[in-house]
Amino acid sequence: MVEKNINAIKYIHSVHEFVNEIKLLDKALEYSYHSSESSDFKKGRLFFRGQRNAEWNVCPSVFRNDLLLEESNMYSRILLSSPSDFFDSTTTYEKLTKMQHYGLPTRLLDVTSNPLIALYFACEKNENTKEYKSIKNSISEKDKSILSPEAREIVEKALIENETFGEVFVIADDPLEPDDDRIKVLAELAHLCKNENFNISTFCMKLRANMEADFNEEKLIQYLKEKPYRSVVSSMNNVRIKSQSGAFIIFGLLYDEQEEDLYSLKKVPFDIRNKCVNNIKKTRNDYLTDLRDGKIVLEDIFTSDLENDIFEYIKSEYTKLPSTESYFVSESKSIEKLHSYVIPPECKGIILDELEQLGISHATVYPELEHQAIYIKNTTTQTYNKEIEDIDIIFDRISEKNKEQKKISMDIDAARASFNDRVKNKNTIIEKAVQNFVDDSSKADLAVKSVKKVKNLFNQTDWFNFPDKIASNKVIIKRELKRIGLEKEICEKIADLIVNKMIQVEKYKAGE
Repeated sequence: MVEKNINAIKYIHSVHEFVNEIKLLDKALEYSYHSSESSDFKKGRLFFRGQRNAEWNVCPSVFRNDLLLEESNMYSRILLSSPSDFFDSTTTYEKLTKMQHYGLPTRLLDVTSNPLIALYFACEKNENTKEYKSIKNSISEKDKSILSPEAREIVEKALIENETFGEVFVIADDPLEPDDDRIKVLAELAHLCKNENFNISTFCMKLRANMEADFNEEKLIQYLKEKPYRSVVSSMNNVRIKSQSGAFIIFGLLYDEQEEDLYSLKKVPFDIRNKCVNNIKKTRNDYLTDLRDGKIVLEDIFTSDLENDIFEYIKSEYTKLPSTESYFVSESKSIEKLHSYVIPPECKGIILDELEQLGISHATVYPELEHQAIYIKNTTTQTYNKEIEDIDIIFDRISEKNKEQKKISMDIDAARASFNDRVKNKNTIIEKAVQNFVDDSSKADLAVKSVKKVKNLFNQTDWFNFPDKIASNKVIIKRELKRIGLEKEICEKIADLIVNKMIQVEKYKAGE
């Protein structure tokens, strides 16, 4: 994939460039608002959504993989299974936001009013498949040949993920409050619109008790026809929404007055991407065109020396505009996917580093304790090679699937039984463990020397009382054995035997 093949507003290569672009959009929206001849024109607010893969659609999770057909069923089941968790959620919209927070597919789409948070999400790495390039470089051809089809798929997906373009999708919209009747109508579709032959009359009747006094079928049709989605400002009632400056877009249905059955309309998923991107691009470039043509004097807008940077940026942007109003050059505009702001894969890491300097990182975006722990783990200097550990994670994930293909004649329990329980010397433990699994004497000697290099791991105070230290020591020993060419299963068995015997010795010394 190359830049010229993606129909985007602009490519973003740094935080600085992105900030200038958002400032430009703000000015363009302000200009459109004041220059519009329509009294109904609303300035709107900018909302942003960051996606690691620019090819993903901009639609809620329940609109994917035919989940929409199960929406009302999922909604009811989670309320029945965990009623106390929704005790303080008085409206359907509030229930949906909580369901969304805990991962249930809903008709809500997460967005943010903070463009830098969206930029972080567009560049964020997938925590389940880290350091993809190191995986590619570290797996030998022999390893590749014994991988199961499932394992190869995991590795290939990881490599593809590392090479994807990210995107910050931008939408300008006038947000509504959660208690607005228009939001209530769209939210109630999640569980009321669940039976065939569900029409306007029955829907209106079910809604009326929770709506304004003048609510009727005419207003219901008006709300459904006006817009199939609405942006909603969120109450900052959980730490993640607050830390991410969170908001939502709630999706409804594509209303067709010729179709009486609302349930059939509910089944139609839609993507808001093209219309929104076109609107943003046109607003932006109309503003730049008027600047270029002298209808607006740039010097009158940016008078402060502090604004010189954005002044120069805007000048450079309007010189790049095409001479016509064909901002998106496409032979088939109706079907080609349009994009907002696209981030090349090679720029993601650089942007993440820049964002961390500005205080935006995994720790600040995900304030919950479990995510704090992940951030601390990933940013702590380790005593072993991080890339090797990442390979172990991939292979551990697939080991269960490969057991049938990788039969090893040696049995770990038999090896333990033959091990001399009276052995107390660390060097002897290492030597006997290696001898149990390596017949080749020259390779066994090499293996013993490799493990003895890191035997100081067992000098750390009370290491055997901490599961993370025990696991870390096993990983380091496996790494050293892998480097001399031993099979992965052999490395695991030797490391397991050595560490467990060392634990016995330490506990014996401590009188346990």
